[in-house]
Amino acid sequence: MEDYSPSHQDLVDRTAEWLSKHPKYKCRLVFKEVRTVIKEIPDVIGFTKYGRSILIECKASRSDFLSDSKKSFRKRASLGIGLERFYACPKDLISVDELPSNWGLIYVYENQIRIKAHPQKQNNNVNNENKFLISVLAKLDFLKPIDESLAEYTEGFKTALGKKEAKRSAKRAKRRRRRRR
Repeated sequence: MEDYSPSHQDLVDRTAEWLSKHPKYKCRLVFKEVRTVIKEIPDVIGFTKYGRSILIECKASRSDFLSDSKKSFRKRASLGIGLERFYACPKDLISVDELPSNWGLIYVYENQIRIKAHPQKQNNNVNNENKFLISVLAKLDFLKPIDESLAEYTEGFKTALGKKEAKRSAKRAKRRRRRRR
């Protein structure tokens, strides 16, 4: 396999897609570099339908990898998010023996992604994961009353609600907005 030097953004984009499609993980929610109320800004984090969280930290350079270990949530694993955690990098940028305890390693090649080391489950900061998810929902404006929120996003929910229910919900929300004026 040839030398491949992806940018940090390439690593983030490719591993986010990989996390949503990998047969073991199949994350239904995958976020890339989202700033929230918590201190940690994960390059990629995904959540499975069972709530399992998988974190991927992408490193395109040695210096980035080495500076990562200075962060408080790397020094104490229980402060970080992600039940399972990976570093992702081009081949041989990071070796397995350099990994923090329980971390996995993904090598990103030009045409494929391979797991070099599998992660072990860690004590993750569930409170911060909840804050992360609530902060993301707030950015998406989902913290309105549920039926009003669904009415505004009916295009995405038509199959879940059924077309008739989606129309009814949209009409109810429209009436409520008119009454408030």
